Amino acid sequence: MANMVKVTRDGWIEAAKTALIEDGLAGTKVDRLAKQLGVSRGGFYHNFGGHDDILKALLSHWVKSNAFLPDPIKLRSPADSVEFLDRIMARLILEEEFSPKFEIAIREWGRIDQGVLSLIEEVDEKRIAGFIPVFIALGCDENEAITRSKVLYYHQMGYYLLGHHQKETKEERLAGTAIYMRILCGRRFLEAASEAGKRWL
Repeated sequence: MANMVKVTRDGWIEAAKTALIEDGLAGTKVDRLAKQLGVSRGGFYHNFGGHDDILKALLSHWVKSNAFLPDPIKLRSPADSVEFLDRIMARLILEEEFSPKFEIAIREWGRIDQGVLSLIEEVDEKRIAGFIPVFIALGCDENEAITRSKVLYYHQMGYYLLGHHQKETKEERLAGTAIYMRILCGRRFLEAASEAGKRWL
């Protein structure tokens, strides 16, 4: 009966994602994925050339689906920066489009695989670079924008890696965001947020 079930390529990738989160890299072995899905190994090899193939697909899925920043907008003013930061905070706290569990699982994998670590470092650089225009539009010079981008990103990643996101409810995190934003984003942000009537005050 197991052979009657067909699992799509995306289905295998999602199963590998769940396995990586719950059991680490060992959980992504073909036999274990097939058992989890209730199918034979044959369905796997219909979609992938081998275990390395699905691992590459899983990494690609992480890069595309677990983007740290929302789609970029044109940043013409401090008010635009405040609006974008508002969207970023909502995205990270509500976890509807960003999965801390997936993020942590990938980074744990990077501890034992240099190729994965290199990809993580590349993604980190791109994410930080994505913050820089936000702070420049807020009124920071380039050096300050780069530094604030790093501080904000390092803070958020540390928040996840230390497990603090699991110790607070989303409501508690939303309630505390104003203080974090005041500290992390500085005076220019406060001024722009005040003018825009935003809640991060």
